[in-house]
Amino acid sequence: MTTATTTWTGDNQAYLATSLRRLRRLIAQDEQPAPDDDCDLDDLAARMARPPSLLALTAAFGLSAFERDLLLMCAGLELDADFAVAVCGTGDASAPARPTFGSALAVLPGGHWSALAPSAPLRRWRLLELDVPGLLTHAPLRAAERVVHFLAGVQTVDAELEGVVTVEECRPEPAELAPSHARLADRAVRAFTSAAPLATMPLIQLVGRDDSVRDLAAGIAGPLGFGPQFP
Repeated sequence: MTTATTTWTGDNQAYLATSLRRLRRLIAQDEQPAPDDDCDLDDLAARMARPPSLLALTAAFGLSAFERDLLLMCAGLELDADFAVAVCGTGDASAPARPTFGSALAVLPGGHWSALAPSAPLRRWRLLELDVPGLLTHAPLRAAERVVHFLAGVQTVDAELEGVVTVEECRPEPAELAPSHARLADRAVRAFTSAAPLATMPLIQLVGRDDSVRDLAAGIAGPLGFGPQFP
């Protein structure tokens, strides 16, 4: 049976593949007439139940177009073997060359030095990892593992949070909520689903450690296609 979650997963993969194809043309500096990837991306995003991972991440961290493309270039080496071959140009994706900030400035439009500042989102939130020491512009870059999983649509706990939080899968038949909790869950779901596309998502705090609070969290996460995480 097809569910909203599986449909979103397929659409997210299609969005990511189209984004990598667009980025590959930019990196290759292909001057041939390009397929209308931007329109394809807009159409895909418009029909999705929630924004694709790349757009959600871009909005959540306030990334510029250059920062988004730089992060996608690094993640693409992990996600797509053909993209890795195209980027490193060696014909061998088994050990692709890592992009550098200098190489990104040379091939990606809208490049700006501030993208790699310690206070900028890519480094402040550890979306990118730098292999240092050495010249900053020559330091190999890689996308954080959690970012790669997120872009692929895979929900995992960040390795740095293992032992601190646990993920509980939403049960096929969630526990029946008390009427007051059902109303709270409905309000929370509406707060998320009625937010403007790619706007900052609401922050909802549930206080308590008993099973009823866990059931409430599951009652919110389930309709949104997520599994709740607990400390």
